[in-house]
Amino acid sequence: MTELNYKSLDDHLKKLDTACDNKNDDRRRPPAAVYLIYGEEMLCKTALKKVLNRLVPESNQSFNFEPIDGNLGCVSEAVEKLNTYSLLSGPKVVGLFEARVLDSRTNTDDILLTAVKAFEDQNLNRAAEYLLRFMALANFSFDDLSPPNRRENLPTGVELPDDDRWLDDVIGFCQENGRKIPKAADNESILCHAIEKGFPGGNRLLITTDTVDKRRKLFKTIRSKGVIVDCSVPKGDRKADKTAQDTVLADTVRSVLSESGKSLAPDAFAALRETTGFELRAFAKNLEKLVSYIGDRDLITRQDVVTALKRTKKDPVYALTGAFTARNRDDALFYMRTLMSEGQGGLRPEQILVALLNQLRKLLLIKSFVSSPEGKAWHSGCPYHTFRTNVMPVVQKCDSELLGTLQQWQDDLNISVNDEVKPVKKRSRGKKPALKTDLLIARYPNNPYPIYQLFLNAENFSKQDLLQIYDDLSRADLRIKSGGENRRLILEEVILNVCRPKD
Repeated sequence: MTELNYKSLDDHLKKLDTACDNKNDDRRRPPAAVYLIYGEEMLCKTALKKVLNRLVPESNQSFNFEPIDGNLGCVSEAVEKLNTYSLLSGPKVVGLFEARVLDSRTNTDDILLTAVKAFEDQNLNRAAEYLLRFMALANFSFDDLSPPNRRENLPTGVELPDDDRWLDDVIGFCQENGRKIPKAADNESILCHAIEKGFPGGNRLLITTDTVDKRRKLFKTIRSKGVIVDCSVPKGDRKADKTAQDTVLADTVRSVLSESGKSLAPDAFAALRETTGFELRAFAKNLEKLVSYIGDRDLITRQDVVTALKRTKKDPVYALTGAFTARNRDDALFYMRTLMSEGQGGLRPEQILVALLNQLRKLLLIKSFVSSPEGKAWHSGCPYHTFRTNVMPVVQKCDSELLGTLQQWQDDLNISVNDEVKPVKKRSRGKKPALKTDLLIARYPNNPYPIYQLFLNAENFSKQDLLQIYDDLSRADLRIKSGGENRRLILEEVILNVCRPKD
């Protein structure tokens, strides 16, 4: 029937008539039998509330509305409730919230990273939910993620924490609380059949989820029989992504401040965004705090944001490593301090040093590539479009050849150790484990821009500079582990030495 953006939802709802049975009336039409709302959590909840209030008056929702936690996989329960009548007159609405029936096996990496983020936010319940969801899609058991097996089974293309404590804690939480891996029941077919058959008595289904696989049969069935509301917002750091995020934040400002009559200065908006990042819930709550803070004044200023709010934005590690390799002293010191001061989820000094060492290793790899015959494709000041079309293919070819060489060495080593090739027990998933190495320049070739930035930053150093800095970082690592000095000061000293102005 309809697939629309959340901004168009109000216009759609205005045209609905819950008492209308004439489907050919373009001016007034009955609500759809099923609504799928997916994307950003806060936008989904806002859209859900609008749809629910349009379908069932708030005064009747305690009798005519039945919510079900989709994380528990209760699809059969939802279908059963849809096939029964409500206690009061009028249609019943069943809500299947945070449903997992539209997950894609291709987005397991994102689901795993969400579990890590939830753990870092000290939300073990949510971390367990996403880890179990990842395990169900990957067809893993708890034994597959036990210490002896996890390195073989965890995806290689995801930058997970070096410390496995998060995984041990989440698995322990699951086992202590009886949390089990969802069974691979064919919930998708059950729902598809129920939607195609139709619900009795004008009953309706509301589904919410964070991500969807548009290739799945269920998505296509809902698009054919119902209404899909897209509340997704890109989470990347590209200019287009940040523009989309700023648009949503600006809408949030208008929504929160409309009733108070207050306004937000442009530089205050920028400061507030820097304080919270793209976290809609925190952004909205901080706006409400600012409204109370300024009292009778009409304008919220940047100084109000700085004075009244605590910075909660979680900076990515690459913000620090990027500033470090760009020799941006002030930014590098700032990100180092914020990464260390995020409570229990903050990074330890040795973790920050590992991140800096890894980045330095990448710069050394790039320096070696640039000085090789293949590296002639790169030149100082090379524009991005030239890098993407001329340099990246060469980089990928070199990485591929390196992987082939390493794999051959590994195979030869196995043969020499065992004298003969012994049959290997075939795993249920059947794939040979991918060879892991830190010697690749482009581990994620589908996103070439960060690699381009590394090439640019490599221009800030000579090879001798990088070797000297690597030596300095190694000595700093020993000083930190000895425990005799202030670890923060050791890191600051390293950053100041590396990022000092060129002579």
